[in-house]
Amino acid sequence: MVLEDVARRLDAIPGSFPAGIHNDLAAIMRDAPDLRQQMEDLRLLQDVSALKTRTHGDLHLGQVLHARDGDRPGGEWVILDFEGEPARPLAERRQKLSPVRDVAGMLRSFSYAVQMGIRNFPTDDFMVRNALRTWGAAWEATVRREFIAGYLEAVGEAEFVPRDPDVFARVLAAFELEKAVYEVGYEMNNRPDWLWVPVAGVPALRGRRT
Repeated sequence: MVLEDVARRLDAIPGSFPAGIHNDLAAIMRDAPDLRQQMEDLRLLQDVSALKTRTHGDLHLGQVLHARDGDRPGGEWVILDFEGEPARPLAERRQKLSPVRDVAGMLRSFSYAVQMGIRNFPTDDFMVRNALRTWGAAWEATVRREFIAGYLEAVGEAEFVPRDPDVFARVLAAFELEKAVYEVGYEMNNRPDWLWVPVAGVPALRGRRT
């Protein structure tokens, strides 16, 4: 649905998109059949009979708070706002889904954090900007790896997670791509100045096996 909405707007009112992003969106539209094909990997969850559960539905860094334990180190993590993605219908948000979808949402949040951090860093120095991209990519890769490893360790042999590592990787990658496509539609309608983040993310996720 999101891809169809973007395609219609590109044809009807191309000037409604921020300058410099039109060609990138057009490239995503050309790749739409391949993107849909990759998201078909979500059917693997049925093949392995993975359980569905209640999920957060819109898990990202902005939904997580670290509660301090007085002056002592540590403290618990608190997750907020379980109402799901705001652009989706309520009936859809109430459905039971694979919790792996929430993992994908957090991975996309790491990407947002890196990209917005680089964009907002106050420098016009080309070399500094390149260094930020290099270190940002390294940070994101490390955090992704550690988060996935920690999640798999925590869930153990839970029946909602595919036990085959290849199936898990393909499903997670498909959920992450689905999330990035959703973000394109959300930013297009609500925060067009942020649209460049998912527009850059979709091609990077094409063909990925996390």
